Amino acid sequence: MDKDKGGTLTAEEVYELLQLLGMKNVPLDDVRQMISETDKDRSGSVNFEEFLQARTHISSGMQTAGMAAA
Repeated sequence: MDKDKGGTLTAEEVYELLQLLGMKNVPLDDVRQMISETDKDRSGSVNFEEFLQARTHISSGMQTAGMAAA
């Protein structure tokens, strides 16, 4: 996932991962927007801590949406 082994994920790296996972309908611009919203230190990439925070936020949102649909 972290192709350059820099300890962070760029939008392009996340986009490539999504492509490998079969999520080919996600535009690169959407991935860039997601990275921008997640990138709290404004480094242009997401570090591990930011990734975990985003993952927790996404998981919580999915659970809330599932509860609302029930």
